[in-house]
Amino acid sequence: MCDKLLQLPVAAIVERARVNHPWQEYQWRACGVVLNPPPDVHGKVRLHEGDRTEFFAECDPLELHAKEVEGYMVNLQSSHPGVWIISDPDYHDAEDHLPLAVQLITVSAYEAQEYLDADDLNVDVVPLPPALHDIVQDFVAAQPPPEPFRKRRNKKLDMEEHRFGQEPIAVLRQRMGKVK
Repeated sequence: MCDKLLQLPVAAIVERARVNHPWQEYQWRACGVVLNPPPDVHGKVRLHEGDRTEFFAECDPLELHAKEVEGYMVNLQSSHPGVWIISDPDYHDAEDHLPLAVQLITVSAYEAQEYLDADDLNVDVVPLPPALHDIVQDFVAAQPPPEPFRKRRNKKLDMEEHRFGQEPIAVLRQRMGKVK
């Protein structure tokens, strides 16, 4: 029997890069994912190079659901498998120096599409790390194959013709014994 849900501890890597813009000093974006991050890593500097600094951003675990297997397969079969990092750019917390909050990390192409259609959140796609690629591939292989699509047949509708001037159709059906 296979597991229907697998939770993986992850952290996003967010980048702060200096930009030449009159109203904005820095641009923030997600640029990577770390599997099994150390505890209390949120907000710590990962890398500092010139005008660019990378920070760790903690988030909820990455969840793999059996119902999303088709979305994972689409991602794995693409030419560039990725991880989608959904973040809130309007996040403000006085105690947190990161100006964005990672809401979700997903490897399902279908789930990511739902967030790409929305305008209020940032969606960054980063390459799928090899270790995570193997875990997702093993999870997909352990699931039963999805059921093939079967078109539902429509039932014939019994339409009685009702003409103007006749008794109401509800009364007619009661009298004929069709409705009780």
